[in-house]
Amino acid sequence: TADLVGSFLSRKTDSVELLYTSFRVGGTGQNRVVPFLGLGRLLADKTGEGSADFIFEPDFESVFLSLLSRYLEGKIYISLLESLTSEYAARMTAMKQATENGEEVLDDLKLLRNKTRQATITRELSEIVSGASVLV
Repeated sequence: TADLVGSFLSRKTDSVELLYTSFRVGGTGQNRVVPFLGLGRLLADKTGEGSADFIFEPDFESVFLSLLSRYLEGKIYISLLESLTSEYAARMTAMKQATENGEEVLDDLKLLRNKTRQATITRELSEIVSGASVLV
């Protein structure tokens, strides 16, 4: 973040955007692009109505840089947590779907086994009955 802040404050960069996967309820993630650095609105007009002159100690620049650094680190951390949550939700959804598909395949195989077993028993019974009728 220090390099980004340095290039932003030296006006080498106008704005920096953060791209991450946001978490949505239901386990779906959505790619988002949010402004990361671009404080033009905050710094544009300090003479508007309701503005006040504040005294900063030690000075405005050091307080601003300290708060900016903490703010940006927090923003990155929250974005990482949201991306990780989105990934875990997607994995959980995929595993749930895989489990349901596995159970469906297992049910189909049980049905096939029972039909095959029933056909074998029916065939053997018909062979016994036809053999008994030949003897009589």
